Amino acid sequence: MDPVFYAYSNDYGLWTIARSAEDGRWHALLDGESLGSYQSPQDAAECLAIGFVWFPRSGLDPGECDLPERLEDWNHPTLG
Repeated sequence: MDPVFYAYSNDYGLWTIARSAEDGRWHALLDGESLGSYQSPQDAAECLAIGFVWFPRSGLDPGECDLPERLEDWNHPTLG
């Protein structure tokens, strides 16, 4: 079964890339706050890594948070 979400935790918080049941798109989140939606989880990971996302309310720049650009470097538990 394909993963329904990916996660990465660092000193800045819990980052997730999760598939929405509503629209089927992949959403990038920081501690549950949406930072944008993407066609694929890889697109979301790349955009997070370079900071090409909506900034969270805290003003933190995701591009400065050492996030991995390669989806393979994210934790990807499967459900089911």
